[in-house]
Amino acid sequence: MGVTVVNDVSITGNIGAKPLSLSGALPALTSSGTLTVQSNTALQTMDAFAQSLQYLYSLNINSNSKLTTLAGAFKALQLMDDALLIQSNALLTNLTGAFGGLSTVRGAVAIDGNAALPALSGGSFGSLMTVGQSLELSNNGNLASITGAFQSLTSVGGGLSILAQTKLAALSNSFTALSVINGRLVLSNNAMLTSMQAAFKNVTSAYTLEISSNALLASFQGSFSSLEVDGDTVAIKSNPSLRSLTGLENLRAPTASFTITGNTLLANITALQGVGNCAAASPYNTVNVPVSVQVRLANNSTCTLSSWKGVCAYITTYKSSSGVVNSCPRS
Repeated sequence: MGVTVVNDVSITGNIGAKPLSLSGALPALTSSGTLTVQSNTALQTMDAFAQSLQYLYSLNINSNSKLTTLAGAFKALQLMDDALLIQSNALLTNLTGAFGGLSTVRGAVAIDGNAALPALSGGSFGSLMTVGQSLELSNNGNLASITGAFQSLTSVGGGLSILAQTKLAALSNSFTALSVINGRLVLSNNAMLTSMQAAFKNVTSAYTLEISSNALLASFQGSFSSLEVDGDTVAIKSNPSLRSLTGLENLRAPTASFTITGNTLLANITALQGVGNCAAASPYNTVNVPVSVQVRLANNSTCTLSSWKGVCAYITTYKSSSGVVNSCPRS
């Protein structure tokens, strides 16, 4: 017989010297309010925790400094009405099989500051289809792979942010089912990120697009097939290895300002000819919005293009000169 807890459950402040295990605990629990597991310095394992749990209002697993594993935990969980937070668990390495049946989180999902976590896989969040608010992965210093983890995700009601993942080298095919991001799409300070191949190929809309300070990212090839930014910002800044905007050919951003600056090797911006409507008699991107696009000239100087007319003139020269542009076009 299943057990329903109408109110909240808190497991907090267990700081004794004797190791604490919650493996296999709460086996009959099927439904609960907010579940908090926080600041338990004695807690080491939560394998197979709450295996019958199907509904939670929210979950916060936070600051458990010796917790190493959640393998198989919450495997029957299907629905959450508010946030799922896994944060600042310094030794957490294993989420295999955890949250394997979870399909809907109506609040936010945040996996942040778990310094030892090496990977997220399809066995973890592979059934997750809907996040009602934001999805954030940040400051998981050892995270090298998210392959398959979000393979079923189709919509994010807020923003999607991947921040300060210092060992994450590839996002290839990571969000292939995702079509709608109602907030910001932000990729920033991912020091090892080199590939985004097909990562967001089916995303059709996001409010803003912000890609910055990814030291090894050289292009966006294959990343975006049909993205429309329907908000106010496209910002691609301070990616020092970025040489080309290839992959943004189908980008549309009818009301967004464009800031593409500080990408010290960027010379090829031909992908912008569509969004800039360069084939028109008077180039524009449909409204009068700020444009600042910096490119590296063949003589290693920097040119700043501050209008779509200037952007399109540069593209024309770049294409006709086989990429050898030595001076800023007049705009």
